[in-house]
Amino acid sequence: MWKKIMINSNKSIKPNDNGIFIIGAQRSGTTLLRMILNAHPQVCSGEETLFLNDLKKITGDYWSHLATYGISQDETLELCRSFFLHFHHACCYSEQKPIWIEKTPTYIFTTDFINLLFPSAKFIHLIRDGRDVAASFRDIWGKQGLYRCLKHWPDTIKQRKIITKSIPADRYLEVFYEDLVSNPRQEMQKVCSFLNLTWDESVLSHHKSNHQTRKGYASDRPLKPITKNYSGNWKNRVTWWERLLISNCFEMRLQELEYISGRPSFVSRQSEKLIGFTAQIIFKYLIWKKNKKLIDSVA
Repeated sequence: MWKKIMINSNKSIKPNDNGIFIIGAQRSGTTLLRMILNAHPQVCSGEETLFLNDLKKITGDYWSHLATYGISQDETLELCRSFFLHFHHACCYSEQKPIWIEKTPTYIFTTDFINLLFPSAKFIHLIRDGRDVAASFRDIWGKQGLYRCLKHWPDTIKQRKIITKSIPADRYLEVFYEDLVSNPRQEMQKVCSFLNLTWDESVLSHHKSNHQTRKGYASDRPLKPITKNYSGNWKNRVTWWERLLISNCFEMRLQELEYISGRPSFVSRQSEKLIGFTAQIIFKYLIWKKNKKLIDSVA
């Protein structure tokens, strides 16, 4: 079926399959960066695929079960690669652009698997002040979102050291959200240089381009002009108790990223672990409570 689709596709362009991935914490501005790059005349970037997180399990711990089917791991990886490329090639042919970029933030936990599929892949890690990320989680998903973020954001920052051990510097770039919205020209010139893209002014006016994207509160904001309005105002969007939780849980990682002064201490390390662990329990409880209420209303 896939071969048939590829044969019937317009071949006036040839997709570049080295692989470019935008990763990071959710609500860090990854969709904004995706839209900015999508405005470039050579780049197309569709919605999040998400499924590599699940496909990773196939060649991971579960492989001992699947190996009994008589298919080699290399064959399986090629099938995974082809399935993934099926979507991006469709985007390239539709938009008549040769370079595809995948934006699924949570692929930050899947870089080892992506590296197997695309050994030359490049990764752009978008980093944002965790306090603003937490406030954004709360804006979109309420209290349960905030509690989930208390573990999610630190976990994404921990991945930096893991990624840099397996991926060379010429394939990994960190971009800070605050720099992107404060000085978009400088930051995007850096990004384009990293991706070997010719500079094009269109990336500075992404809101004037047509983008294939779903609609909704969380999705529409990046379609607007770049603004600094959502940077540094986290205190006004959470309660005093939530400010205390966020500040204590994120202290070590904020110091590591130089968002605040000081050096990580034993107390800050333990605070991250304790608050993150407790927050996950509360998050799961809130989900259970929400689902129970839904079931009770139907019964």
